[in-house]
Amino acid sequence: MRSAELVAPERPVGTGAAQWGHHSKVVTHAVTGVGAAVGAGVGVVHRTIASASLPAAGVPSYDGAAPVAAPVVIPVEPAAAAEPAPPSLDGHHVYHAIKVAFEWSLAVLMLASTAPLVALLAALVKLTSDGPAFYLQTRLGRNGKAFRICKLRTMAHNCEAATGPVWASKEDPRVTPIGRLLRDTHLDELPQLWNVVRGDMSLIGPRPERPEIVARIERALPGYHGRLLVRPGVTGLAQMRVPADTGLESVRQKLAHDLYYIQNLGILLDLRIAVCTFFFFAHLACEAVCSAVVGSYGREVESRLGVASEVAEA
Repeated sequence: MRSAELVAPERPVGTGAAQWGHHSKVVTHAVTGVGAAVGAGVGVVHRTIASASLPAAGVPSYDGAAPVAAPVVIPVEPAAAAEPAPPSLDGHHVYHAIKVAFEWSLAVLMLASTAPLVALLAALVKLTSDGPAFYLQTRLGRNGKAFRICKLRTMAHNCEAATGPVWASKEDPRVTPIGRLLRDTHLDELPQLWNVVRGDMSLIGPRPERPEIVARIERALPGYHGRLLVRPGVTGLAQMRVPADTGLESVRQKLAHDLYYIQNLGILLDLRIAVCTFFFFAHLACEAVCSAVVGSYGREVESRLGVASEVAEA
């Protein structure tokens, strides 16, 4: 908004000198009052800027002194991101104890009922590739306690001898043919029920990770150790919501889901995860069956398309 202009009125024709003098004094007093108010306001702003240690260059002093020089401002490096508050089981101890007992009983029943299927799959693994049928690997459990996780082997034996611990990729060449089916259906994870019976894992909880990878992740993601407050699980909120780890961003998303699960531990959340897991595995089973039934035809069509493309390019 522009400032109003104060203009002295012209002397009216026919008025006396006394009347004109009176008008002039009124205008003079008004201008003087406005000027004093503006000067006081700018002086307050100047003092505020000076007290806040902000640059005051170009802001003149209204006591007749020269303009104040701008102080030297030293840039400060931004503070590092604060480590998130660790999760707590406060208020969930009773439910956590009930959950452990119930999951142990359920794991015993599931292990007994799936034992014939696990034995059949183990025989297929043994017959189709060199090496043992089961795969034992060190993982971190509750409070960072190491344990040996048990799974059906899906990759070539000693495949990490040259590379060391690395994440599996989507089309990992180390995966065996029968291992591809087991990974797509997650049937390779059935032996983890034994880890639940042993007390190393839960049915529902954060995914167990290898100590070598955890050491690298913790340097980039503060608070990652907080997910070890509970036992790792065969399934969980992060497993149902986020794809397999492929990089730091996917790990960051899974960590957020794991910490949310721990902070909101309860029967309703566990029931929802259990129902979601059932439909998730049912969906995978249907996809695997469809792929097995018509997959060969699809590969034949793709090979013909490849040949046709090569002929067209030639």
